[in-house]
Amino acid sequence: MKIRPKVFTLKEANEALPKIVEALKRVVIINERTKVLTTDINDLFDIWGEGVYDPKNTDHTYCYSKMTERNALLQELQYHINNIQGLGCFVKDVNQGLVDFYCEHNGNLILLCWRKDEKEILWWHKPNDGWGARRSVSELTKVGTKTDELLDSLRKM
Repeated sequence: MKIRPKVFTLKEANEALPKIVEALKRVVIINERTKVLTTDINDLFDIWGEGVYDPKNTDHTYCYSKMTERNALLQELQYHINNIQGLGCFVKDVNQGLVDFYCEHNGNLILLCWRKDEKEILWWHKPNDGWGARRSVSELTKVGTKTDELLDSLRKM
């Protein structure tokens, strides 16, 4: 049995953004710190190789503390991503802060796409297309689609 993803209207997706924004801010911070720690750890392995695992190695304790911190941050990162995705959307790219929402248009599933620097969802694309193929939500104008109520509200703004 195929599980159908949560399908949002544009209005519902935009209403979910405040929760997503807060969690995504934390995700971005954690992700950046994780990258720094990974670089530090890789540098230690470039210097010492597997010798950094030796408790007698000068940098053993330092490396271990960086690895422990990174592991804890990765768990926290996954926690926040799971919370975002628990709303029914999914995180496409942590670095860019891209989040997609399934939406129905003309009987087909499409993806409403949002990026962390946008105040509302302005774009959509087909599921097999990426961010580069996005199109304006203003194109979703067919009467009777789940996007109608949001488009009507957008026009009134």
